[in-house]
Amino acid sequence: GNENIAVTVNESRTAGSDTLKAVYTGFNTTPSTGNATSKVFFPLEKENFYNNTTGLTLVNASPTESTQIDVTYSGTTGTHLLRTINLTPGQGVSLRQVFNANPSKFTSISGGLPQAGNKYSVSAEATNSSAVLVGLAQEASVSGTTLDVFNLEGFNQ
Repeated sequence: GNENIAVTVNESRTAGSDTLKAVYTGFNTTPSTGNATSKVFFPLEKENFYNNTTGLTLVNASPTESTQIDVTYSGTTGTHLLRTINLTPGQGVSLRQVFNANPSKFTSISGGLPQAGNKYSVSAEATNSSAVLVGLAQEASVSGTTLDVFNLEGFNQ
């Protein structure tokens, strides 16, 4: 059949004597039958919270629509709204340690930046309602030479 797909890849690399693992995830993005949606939710994201950091990858899975993505971080430090750069069809953006502010990927709209040492729930919504998104989260914790990695897909909202 003619199904649309989006694939996200986190590659492996070596850090000292340790190998960091890769993850590959594919999403069916065909309208009405696929996993893509204009809103994606991540129930837990960590900004250097007790040595744990979560990286989010958001992909514009639309075949023809460009969009920016409004990313809302909600937690004990309040609500922080960021807006990504414009993403063309198939383009993605990685958000990791956003407290460090990377203006080449996003701008702060309200509430300032999420703060290091905190955890948040994150909602991502395409500013173009015709666009669809997929999302992947990867959390990493490093303790000495031990690496612990968790991966999860964002939920359709």
